[in-house]
Parts: sequence; C-alpha cells; structure tokens
Amino acid sequence: MWLPLTILFISCYLASSGQVVQVTVSELPRPGTVTDDTVYYSEHRPLQWSDFTGQVRPGSNSAALSFSGFSYDASVSIRPDTIRVHLYLQTYFDRSGSWVRPGEATAYALSHEQIHFQIARIAAVGFRDAVLRDTLSADYYPMEIKTLFLDYWR
Repeated sequence: MWLPLTILFISCYLASSGQVVQVTVSELPRPGTVTDDTVYYSEHRPLQWSDFTGQVRPGSNSAALSFSGFSYDASVSIRPDTIRVHLYLQTYFDRSGSWVRPGEATAYALSHEQIHFQIARIAAVGFRDAVLRDTLSADYYPMEIKTLFLDYWR
C-alpha cells in the first residue's frame, strides 16, 4: 500500500525539481486609479481629504485615520522546464476605512496620513524586490511568495 504512494511522491518531486521559477511583477490596477472605495498608490497622486470617506471611530483621540496596505494576486503558467509566475501588486488606500475628524483636516495632518500610505508603498516595493531577487523553488514557490509577503506586511 505505501510503496505506490512513495513512488508517486518521488516521481512528482523529480518532475518538478528541474523546473526554473520565473517571476514578473506589474501593478494592477494602474497606479493613481481611484475607485469609489480605493485609491491605488502613485507618487503623482497624493491623498486628498476627499479620499477620507469613512466615519470617525467613536472613542478615538486621533485627528484622522488611514487604512492603507498592499496585496497581490498571481497567475501561473507551467511548462515542462519553467514555472512562470506573474504577480499583480497593489498598494491601496481604503477610502471608507479612512476618516478625518471634523475641524482636523489640516495640511499637516494630511501630510502625516500621506506618510502612512508611503510606508505601505515602501513595504510593497520591498516585497516586490525580494520576490524578484530570491530564487524560488519549483516545489514551494507559492509558500515562499506568501512568506515573503507576510514578512513585508509585518
């Protein structure tokens, strides 16, 4: 009973061990895109107070709150000698999760909130660069990409 499973496992390992993983990355949607609920990072499109559409969180002492981060989607194409992974990277600002307290919409506060968005971008670029720099294994590339993502998310 165990012998056929062992042979199957070894043959799957040998079939994938010679493959090379090639990674490409692009941004989708296009940087600077604004939807009803999201602003996608662009150095040419800074945040505006009109982007903060959420409700002030009760009990918060903050003048404003930014909800920003980064994420990715992936598509994979597998060939006998190559696994091609294309990552679609997004650095986003969640408009409905972000708010400003009435009377607190100052230029200084907006520049402070912009810094939070830029920190998310720095983490996204670090993740992108790490994925492109590292040699990923044919057997574990999904886990390796996810681990890099979580490292940079933290």
